[in-house]
Amino acid sequence: MMELFGKYLRTVDSWWTSRVIAHSRLPQVAAVIPTLGYIILWSDKFGELLQSSKLNISFSPYRLHFIWWGAILLLIGLLLYWSNCPRSVKRGASAEDYIAVQLALYDDPRLSTILKPRVKAFLDRHTGTDPNEILLGSLTRNRLTRAAGDMLQDPTRADLLRFEWEDDNRSSPFMRRKTALFMIVGTLVFLIPSFEVTLRVLATFLPHTTKLEELTDKSPEFPSPGSYNRENLSHLLSDKRGNPYRCSEILHNNRNILEKKNSANQPITSSILVQLAAATALGCDASKDRWP
Repeated sequence: MMELFGKYLRTVDSWWTSRVIAHSRLPQVAAVIPTLGYIILWSDKFGELLQSSKLNISFSPYRLHFIWWGAILLLIGLLLYWSNCPRSVKRGASAEDYIAVQLALYDDPRLSTILKPRVKAFLDRHTGTDPNEILLGSLTRNRLTRAAGDMLQDPTRADLLRFEWEDDNRSSPFMRRKTALFMIVGTLVFLIPSFEVTLRVLATFLPHTTKLEELTDKSPEFPSPGSYNRENLSHLLSDKRGNPYRCSEILHNNRNILEKKNSANQPITSSILVQLAAATALGCDASKDRWP
């Protein structure tokens, strides 16, 4: 298990991670977001066109902030990727892809130019820089370099191209990790509104009771038709101490609560609906602030 986890980390900690995001459609979408943001800020009518009444989804400022900053972080990561990622990784998503594309184009002189810097880079990572440094027994760095070069003098072209891609894929650790951080964080922030919309769409398919069902099923105290009078509804129109609410309090307060809950897509308690229904049934006149 730990071996598989270590292999996964080695795969993720490479230029390949940034390449997956950079060569997807997401950066193309993110590139137009800054312009779209300015349009929305300059035109309120454009924002209204992006509202969905069925799902109660509005293009609110906080969603715009997620999309905006996600796009900015993603574009910064994309700039770092195209500026610093080795060409071999850009050209192939894997060593096999790179070999398939480049094998027919590379002749022996071109392959020899790959060999020397790869051997030097390998020795630099595992040894010092002094050419006369004693590394193993009486062997100096120069002798090891020549030995490694002799060992790789006659590789197959595919093996050498694979060696080039894999070596480039793990080059520049600091820059590749910084690039991956910008691109991964930017992608996650950019997609937060999409996750929210997805959850709301899924919620529409879940079984749930309607507001009318809540009113009839969960409110046994709701009066039956024809029984509306001040006496049998007084307990609904008074506070806990028995003091009656003013007519305007019933209508204004509960309607404000309804509007806020509806705009926030929150469930509405049956007690609010009962009070409004009772006040309306008794002919409450909010303009005169009195009971009939």
